[in-house]
Amino acid sequence: MAYRILHDGTILTDTAAEALMLSEAIRAKQFPSAPPQHFRPPPSLQHFRPPSPQDLPPQEPRAVWWDDFLRALNRNMRNVLAIVHSHPDGITFTELMRALGITNSSVLSGMLSGITKNVEKHGILAHLVIAREAMGYGNERVVTYRPGPLLRNLGVEMPP
Repeated sequence: MAYRILHDGTILTDTAAEALMLSEAIRAKQFPSAPPQHFRPPPSLQHFRPPSPQDLPPQEPRAVWWDDFLRALNRNMRNVLAIVHSHPDGITFTELMRALGITNSSVLSGMLSGITKNVEKHGILAHLVIAREAMGYGNERVVTYRPGPLLRNLGVEMPP
């Protein structure tokens, strides 16, 4: 990877992907205790590929940043994660509402959006915690949530 640093501090690289990788390397050296920021190429570079092993954070036994993430969630959001975690084959939006005893879809949508916001705030890609899949069947759309690799491996037990 070739790059140049100009006198004003600007760093020039050959491609956008190299700039992102260099940015991640610099960030890791400056903030070693921060949660890992996983390389996410811009949509033009992704080519709709499924996540590969290098997209996943290092597997540590019960990482500190995961505990911080769980502490940032309220009890209802942790309940959503627990229910999704207990359905490895996935649970539909309607079934998730029923399991939580919610009758208003806006309430569940708000919880899911809060989880996503906290996931991204902790530097984790959302699909690594909860994978969302939408399928259309005629006039009906079914949204299914599955536990992502982090949720499957690290679980939702609250830290001490």
